[in-house]
Amino acid sequence: MPDIEVYGLLSAAAIGCVLVAATSLILRYGQTSSTGPSLPPTIMLEAGLAADRYSSSIIFSVIRFTLRRLHALLSIHHEIVPDVSHIEKVFFKQNEAFDIHPMSTSMLRRIFGCDFRGIARDEYIEMVDGFMKIVARDFPMSQPLQPLFIGGISGANFSENTDLQHPWEQLANTKVLRLNPAYPKHVVEADLESLLRGLSFHISIPLLYGHDYIDRNPLALWDWDCFGGQTALLALGVPTWVPIPSFRRGIAARDRLVDSISSVYRRTKQYRNGEAVDYGADMTDVSETALDRYKVYDRHGLSAENIGHIEFSLLWAQNKNTQQLLFWYIFYIYSVPGLLDSLRQELASSGVLSISADDPPRITRLDIGALGKQCPLLTSTFLESFRVTEESIMFRRVTERLTLDDGKDQYQLRPGSWLFVSTALTRHDSSIYPRPLEFLPDRFVEGSTASYRTLRPWGLGLTMCKGRTFAEKKVLAVAAGMIALWDIKQVGGEWQHPGFRTGATILAPASKLRVRIKRRIFD
Repeated sequence: MPDIEVYGLLSAAAIGCVLVAATSLILRYGQTSSTGPSLPPTIMLEAGLAADRYSSSIIFSVIRFTLRRLHALLSIHHEIVPDVSHIEKVFFKQNEAFDIHPMSTSMLRRIFGCDFRGIARDEYIEMVDGFMKIVARDFPMSQPLQPLFIGGISGANFSENTDLQHPWEQLANTKVLRLNPAYPKHVVEADLESLLRGLSFHISIPLLYGHDYIDRNPLALWDWDCFGGQTALLALGVPTWVPIPSFRRGIAARDRLVDSISSVYRRTKQYRNGEAVDYGADMTDVSETALDRYKVYDRHGLSAENIGHIEFSLLWAQNKNTQQLLFWYIFYIYSVPGLLDSLRQELASSGVLSISADDPPRITRLDIGALGKQCPLLTSTFLESFRVTEESIMFRRVTERLTLDDGKDQYQLRPGSWLFVSTALTRHDSSIYPRPLEFLPDRFVEGSTASYRTLRPWGLGLTMCKGRTFAEKKVLAVAAGMIALWDIKQVGGEWQHPGFRTGATILAPASKLRVRIKRRIFD
């Protein structure tokens, strides 16, 4: 059959499927709820395909075209702006012209299962503003909390007995190798992404909910992993009853996580009120951040179940992307020739951490606050990792008539229309980043510091990510600890890039990356 006929059949099939599915999703999720207008999932799909440089095939082009025509037919107005460099000031000076709440409520309902029936829009906005102000406060990095970082980084067991391993070690499918019988130290083989995701989870969760949550929910990390693969389908409005086995397992994992987080709230409330705590749980180390958020929920009379859904969404937002970014950060640190040695020299000369003379050596001090100030190459490598892997799109609902000028085109926005701005498309612009396809660790170094410059991975305007300071400190701290203590090499010899596939805000690796890890030997 000639290529043109094949293309025609595929295009017709794609258009037919898109029209049926898109119309169904718009009718189901595009309506207005008690908390305000909902974001049509089909617009998210169109914006995602337009911003994703990995979806440039003929079929994806046909799908984008079809969605665009369908939205026009149904009078769903929207604009996709590919360049943020000229419109950033608009998000600060005219922030009142954009409404972020339709995006947040839509995702809370679809992905995290929140039920907002009975909650009015004004009350919802007041509640969200209340706990987002709490999220915006930096997590305390005082000495009592630093052992959570230090213990997690240097406390890996990597035991041949899996019962003695931490859950995050087990998740990584670790395998102990004794490559040299005459040498008592062993090498561990593991999935790098799973290992870092689990390590990050076990560092972050106790900072918020205390150690009781981890101790009482040992399988939470597996549920987190199981749910993570289904968020794209949920964001697009796929019904939770769809009989896809992996999808159904992800929904069940989400329900267990929500229930476990709701239980933390109930036990914390009992502790605060001086009542007997379920199971005799120790809730004394629940963070002030969590306690303050609970006060906001109580003030608005939310049920424990709804609190579980909202807290899970915040937990996901605070951890998912930083876990993915941590993988790429560590990958580039160890795979770029000469970078690991340079970073070890920088850490040693900066004095931000101390390592014991024990066997095995352990980190005894880590000045987390000083990492970003005294280690410019470490910070610049972090920012460059962000630049090459970030794929974020901002969704806003326009509330006022507005003209946007991105330096190339003008966009006439009407009230009620949708605006999508990709902060990722400029990262391959050679006029902004010379040699954009190369990974240059020192790209963001400026003298004795490192600067974000035009990089905007945390978003724009007053709705910029509220937890960005904590996220940056966490990733820098984990990386510094690993650099100081561990030697890592890819299984099979030379480092090979695993490739990219579309993720959420951060691209995901297209394939598993097995590595061999051993403790660093100090002279």
